[in-house]
Amino acid sequence: MKVFTSTRDITALLPRPDGSLSIESSGGVTMVKPNGQATVMERRECLPPKVAFPAPPKSAGGAMITARLPDGLAAVFGDTRLWLGEKPGPELPAHLREVTALARWQGKLVLGARRQGAWVLEKNGWQPLTDHTNEPYDHNIQALAWYRGTLYASTLDQGLLTFDGQRWGRVQGLSTDAPRQLLIHADRLLVRHGDGQVDAFDGRTWTTDTLRANLPRKITSTIATDGTRLLALQWGGFSLWDGRSWSHRFDLPDLRSIALTCGLLDNNTFYIGTQGRGLVEVAPTGARRHDERLGLPDDWLTCLEKTPDGVLHAGTFVGGLARLRPGQSRWQAQTETRGQQVTSLNA
Repeated sequence: MKVFTSTRDITALLPRPDGSLSIESSGGVTMVKPNGQATVMERRECLPPKVAFPAPPKSAGGAMITARLPDGLAAVFGDTRLWLGEKPGPELPAHLREVTALARWQGKLVLGARRQGAWVLEKNGWQPLTDHTNEPYDHNIQALAWYRGTLYASTLDQGLLTFDGQRWGRVQGLSTDAPRQLLIHADRLLVRHGDGQVDAFDGRTWTTDTLRANLPRKITSTIATDGTRLLALQWGGFSLWDGRSWSHRFDLPDLRSIALTCGLLDNNTFYIGTQGRGLVEVAPTGARRHDERLGLPDDWLTCLEKTPDGVLHAGTFVGGLARLRPGQSRWQAQTETRGQQVTSLNA
């Protein structure tokens, strides 16, 4: 039996005499145990019982990395500090320990929080960007982007927000009120929504659902850019805009009939993250699959990034962070993030 991953391919259910339930999948076994009126989920690794795993360092709180800036500053969900590499950065008050997004804005550090909106680091400590009393825009920041002097924030259910330095506003007329991803490409702000539509803003005019007419499938699951090209992932394949025209790839067996979750353009090589099949590396010479056989801790990828030193980083749904160094074929899992969900990486 393989090590447990986030696969949803359940193959068997086995009730036990003690009232627990064993759920078997192609990735391992999950135990569900009754605990009074509540139910406790207990994940068990399918490895020999004598194998011991190092516990995450106390400084990380066993939490997930939720955002990272180009200078290396990272947010760890539930931790008391931000981190610059392995060194502690600015300390966080108790109510700001659920950081979901980071941005640099007007030379200052801004963070988005799961329940407390957007905050800025001033000389006298962390301050709300605006007075949060009775403010409708102070919950569930999902992503932050600075575009043409304005801070944009996607929220869970309040739509796309803007901050001009004085007050928050709400962008009207977008495809949905559920923006999920913010990306700047070709001097346009792209907003991908939860239903797969992508809107674009050139600084003056919004264009809704701007990609659908050029793509063979209606739903875009994620977008990625290298500054010039734009990668649009869809169900079972992807489309590439090279600055002049679109090309489409839906002929790769490893990507067929599967959800694609993240992408990365690296010269002539494309890295495609999947839900349930690990990472697919698409090069001019062919496609190669990376999965648990090569050390990936989970087959469900959530984000990808390559740092200037050539190291490829992969965030996963329940396996934490993994790294692939140049010239190596096996991934190295970051033990301090083991068992956690990594939601965002930025080099």
